[in-house]
Amino acid sequence: MALQNETLDKLVSDWNTRVQELKGAFVNQASQLAQWDVKLINLADNTNKLANTVGKLEGGVTDLEKQLQSVEAYQTEFSNTLNAAEASLDKRLDAMKKKPTQDQSLTQAEALFEELQKIQATLFSVGSRIQLSESSGESISGMLNDNLNALLWIKDNVAMLDKEMSKR
Repeated sequence: MALQNETLDKLVSDWNTRVQELKGAFVNQASQLAQWDVKLINLADNTNKLANTVGKLEGGVTDLEKQLQSVEAYQTEFSNTLNAAEASLDKRLDAMKKKPTQDQSLTQAEALFEELQKIQATLFSVGSRIQLSESSGESISGMLNDNLNALLWIKDNVAMLDKEMSKR
């Protein structure tokens, strides 16, 4: 029986040793899994933050596209207004250069002045709508510069008209 007890003690001892080894391996693997869990949770949080940011950016891009379409529509409206105004003013200036009578000159000058006021109101209306719908940007700056150039063109033509009227 002593031999059996010795074998049983050895078996129990070997079994305890093996359990301790497996326990150490298990604790080691559990520790690694805990670290991976922390990393995965951090990655999931970062991914969610990134997805939210991308969603906000997509909304911003959509808004920007709408604003750009609006600016393009304003540019088209402004261009059409300027083209019509330029053609009308050129006709009136040509008519004034043909040496009309003083009454005709006065009538044409009054009509030209009224037309310039209408053009100015239209241009300022388009400009104010652009300013209200857009906050900033290079395309808007360019468009506003174009508007300024158009207004300066109108101013120059009014000055030329004034000179011609003062000659008569």
